[in-house]
Amino acid sequence: MNADRESLAKADRRGAFRLLSEHILRDRPLLARALLLLLLATAADVAGPMLIKVFIDDHLLREDFEPRALALLLAAYLSTQLAAAWLRYRQTLRFSQMALGAVLDIRERLFAHVLRLPVAFFDRAITGQLVSRITNDTEAIKDLYVQFLAVVLTNLILLVGIIVAMGLLDVRLMLISLLLVPTVVGVIYLYQRLSGPAVSETRQLRSDINASISESIAGMPVIQAGNQQQRFCSGFGQLNERYYRARMKSIRASALLLRPAIDLLSILVLIGVIWGFGVQVQAGVAEVGVLYAFLNYLGRFTEPWPRSPSASTSTSRRWWPAAASIICCRSMSSRGTKRRHGSVRVRSRSGGWTFITARTSR
Repeated sequence: MNADRESLAKADRRGAFRLLSEHILRDRPLLARALLLLLLATAADVAGPMLIKVFIDDHLLREDFEPRALALLLAAYLSTQLAAAWLRYRQTLRFSQMALGAVLDIRERLFAHVLRLPVAFFDRAITGQLVSRITNDTEAIKDLYVQFLAVVLTNLILLVGIIVAMGLLDVRLMLISLLLVPTVVGVIYLYQRLSGPAVSETRQLRSDINASISESIAGMPVIQAGNQQQRFCSGFGQLNERYYRARMKSIRASALLLRPAIDLLSILVLIGVIWGFGVQVQAGVAEVGVLYAFLNYLGRFTEPWPRSPSASTSTSRRWWPAAASIICCRSMSSRGTKRRHGSVRVRSRSGGWTFITARTSR
């Protein structure tokens, strides 16, 4: 039984990745333009501190205030910042266009597939969960595209650009700064291990809450006729209590391992950078502009990390069950709905598989 469940999970995972990658790679020219805009915006971002470094070391400390050189530096700095802002705007539009277009197509195909399912499927299917699959789960897939393309991918390219800029300025200080990477990766892994199950449970409970509300409202005459209001209210309260506890688990992990832990690590790395700069001062090879640029880059270097773990958790723990459930729903009449002597296989409330006997139209 466990082997069958694992094989079904692997098959659903492969189908989910095929579905999602299909929409990412469908419009390759749009993806290429978005990536090009991302690279140009990153280059413009990292150029600003380097220009200020040139101003500090070559003009401010040397008291060289030649108007033409300062005007060129000012024009270059303003140009890079304006270009970065415009490129970020265009990049966000491109990635959002890809995300919303993918969700539009997935939702339309899923709804069209639901319309083609046999009537026997709806005899056992829970209406609220079906609505949740078509609305909430496709919305979770939209979050995947937006989070991955607009947050994770953007931050990854920005981190690479910052590392390259640090290496061009000072290799030794760059190596000290890179000590932050493995420690933060460890924090991210621990965060995902702690918050991942809670996020997955939260999503499932939210689907159950929607199903409970939908089914209760639809069957309200029967509930009131049978005087079952108290029992349904008690069950709904227990469901909400479980949802509250799951949400609190996720919030505790975020409060402990995101901003506080990463801020502490960044302070330790900052101490190391200042120590390295002090060693260079004693050796007589230090430049104040380099220190300024590194402090600026370190601020940008640590800023994406608190967002990336939550985005990664969203993509790995939230979109995967959503995409798998959509794959399962889409395949009910083909691979997923297997008929055995007139039976239709459907997923039960507990997550297992059950067979119901029904006559389906051909």
